[in-house]
Amino acid sequence: MGASSVSVTYVLGFAPDCYGGHWVVLEVYNVNTAGKVSFTYDGTIDNDNGRSYILGTSDQNTDNKVFGISRIETVSITRK
Repeated sequence: MGASSVSVTYVLGFAPDCYGGHWVVLEVYNVNTAGKVSFTYDGTIDNDNGRSYILGTSDQNTDNKVFGISRIETVSITRK
């Protein structure tokens, strides 16, 4: 009987101006009404509620909790 493994890949986005730098698990992206790429995400802490994330930092509005994602990485976890 051979060993089986299951792999799950997560897409992480880094928002450098979100309270000293913050990683979130990105789930879905779309283009918002302003023509900017925005993300839905799985918050990593309770404080993520009410925040939104867009691609790039030039149009972020930290006063309104709109933070720019400057870096995207993928992480794969394999369970054997």
